[in-house]
Amino acid sequence: MTEHAPSLIGNVNKVTDRLAASNTQVITLSTLREMVKTVAGIRDEMKDGLADDETEPLALFIAERYEDLVEVRPELGSLPLVERKKVRGESLVDSGTMMHGYAGLMRQEWVLRQKGHDPAKRFLDWIEPLSGELLYKDGDDEEAWEGDFVRHEALCNRAGVEDLRRCAVAAA
Repeated sequence: MTEHAPSLIGNVNKVTDRLAASNTQVITLSTLREMVKTVAGIRDEMKDGLADDETEPLALFIAERYEDLVEVRPELGSLPLVERKKVRGESLVDSGTMMHGYAGLMRQEWVLRQKGHDPAKRFLDWIEPLSGELLYKDGDDEEAWEGDFVRHEALCNRAGVEDLRRCAVAAA
């Protein structure tokens, strides 16, 4: 699949299951594998495997959707180390938790396409709000906030969490 997504070429850690602070890669192979399983609807690999003729269309679909994500969130592409560290310090956009969320959205479109439907709400419609500033306010709600949906301040400050990674773990 990575050969079909230019933003993933050289951007997948195939050595370990962790991304160290000194690693510029955006995702681990194990997280990418779990994303593929989510999109394909595989819960039990022994029972729910893919037929050979299903593998390539699925890989192409996920690669295209990932490139769509990179258009909306360039932080998901290749970045120099200084920029990757900054992204990881301020945002959840490239966290494993978010990758699983992206896969869930991809699955919705994949299922509809497999059934021969043209989804009314495409993946791009779902990810568009991730592209910038959002405002949440419900009437005179005191819990209103605005900001980048995946940035630290929008998700964690209200909860008093200063460490973004701990906030991501708590949210999961």
